[in-house]
Amino acid sequence: MNQNMTLKNIDYLKIEDSSLYGCDQLWYGKPWQRLSGCGPTCASMMVLYQTDPKRAPKTKEEAISVMNVIWTYVTPGFGGINRLDRFYNGLSKYFTSLNLPYTKHNLEVSKLVEHRPSLSEVSEFIQSGLLEDSPIAFLNLNNGKVHNLEAYHWVLIVGIDVEGPDHVLVHILDGGERLIIDLALWLETTTSSGGFIYYTFISP
Repeated sequence: MNQNMTLKNIDYLKIEDSSLYGCDQLWYGKPWQRLSGCGPTCASMMVLYQTDPKRAPKTKEEAISVMNVIWTYVTPGFGGINRLDRFYNGLSKYFTSLNLPYTKHNLEVSKLVEHRPSLSEVSEFIQSGLLEDSPIAFLNLNNGKVHNLEAYHWVLIVGIDVEGPDHVLVHILDGGERLIIDLALWLETTTSSGGFIYYTFISP
């Protein structure tokens, strides 16, 4: 039985007067930021969707303003943001600075195949986030045989298609584009670690 889910208001991440969805790390001002900025870019999209008071498409300038703020919290070092904790420690500090009560949810994917979560566990984790209308940050350090997924990269998951027990696709935002990638193939063929993070918030 097919199970398809997406964020309820994906147009909150649409960039006005364009066909773009979400942020692009190439919008950062400095070469190092453009090279290493996929982590803070992904975090910025989570902020724009979940906490920005403008419940509508954003201008590019509004998106860049948030990206510059989030860079100061989710700041790449040598090697970029290559672990989940380096991502969520910074983003959690940002939410704390706003006095937002949050719960962090994360799922690690080990480099060792025998220690990885199953496809169903990963799928259920992503579906749990989407049920809360929470986008999911996805770190992959090796893209395996998924050719439309950049390696050593953070992207934002905004939807999932469960087409069978061994066939799961996820919808992602990357570089302003909406893409669909084969999650099952990634989990089976990646040769490194990765993981997933989402946040939920308590409504006032």
